[in-house]
Amino acid sequence: MVKATQIIVAISLVGWLLYLSNVPLPHYYSETDAFYTHTVYYLFILNGIPELQIMPRFAGMFLEPGHLGTICCLLLYVEGFNLKKKGNIILLLGVLFSLSLAAYGLLIGGVALYIFYNTKRGMIYVTVFSLFIAVIWIMSINYNSGENYLNKRIFERLIFEDGEMMGANRTTDFFQTRFDRYVISSDIWFGVGRDAFDAKGTSTTNILNGCAGWKRFYFLRGVVGCFLLLLFLFSYWRKYPSSKAGAFLILFFVANMIRDYPLREYFLFIYLLSIPVLYQGKVEFK
Repeated sequence: MVKATQIIVAISLVGWLLYLSNVPLPHYYSETDAFYTHTVYYLFILNGIPELQIMPRFAGMFLEPGHLGTICCLLLYVEGFNLKKKGNIILLLGVLFSLSLAAYGLLIGGVALYIFYNTKRGMIYVTVFSLFIAVIWIMSINYNSGENYLNKRIFERLIFEDGEMMGANRTTDFFQTRFDRYVISSDIWFGVGRDAFDAKGTSTTNILNGCAGWKRFYFLRGVVGCFLLLLFLFSYWRKYPSSKAGAFLILFFVANMIRDYPLREYFLFIYLLSIPVLYQGKVEFK
């Protein structure tokens, strides 16, 4: 899976660099569903229309940049963030070009977890790493008066305004209103389920359009569904217990608090394969 993802991202990066160099590329527009519109360049896809892109974000062949970035972060952890391997550099470039706040946070968190659980002076190294990130933050705020990609796409979205983080755009106002009614109803035990979708049972027109994160998962599956998922994830780790796998469980959990895809094939396969591999120590941590 690591090598397959590296190949997919590498092919997309070639097309992406051509795109950034203003090389004309064949493409067509696709209204993927009621929420997504893509421009398909064959080597990669672009969210939205090129002419409306102020800061284009790399999504590779995935639905959106955050999906690509999240998967790359998970695989980088499994690979021990070993950048001596060219394939892992490709995964890192995928994260960086995605300009995804979630992916950047997972990358930083993944590195911190890796350092903490796999070095003798983990806390000291994590502190140094945190100071390094703080320096980058300060530099991005001051460079060109804050008018730069890093500050606009990442750090400004971490600022709190009226009690809400500016980058916290995982749900729509319409869904939030429905969610507030949901948490005081009897539906919380087993979730809303298929009733959240339209009459045909599709995701074309439904209350969940434009939403992601733990609230959506909880809304669909309720307390019982969430408990069963957590029980499964924890039990599987207990079958292959190790600090490396435990840290990966934390990273996987946080990633799906943001994106809520733990049961989608790609994410689930990564978890099912990574835990025993990390337990058996087949990945070199240097």
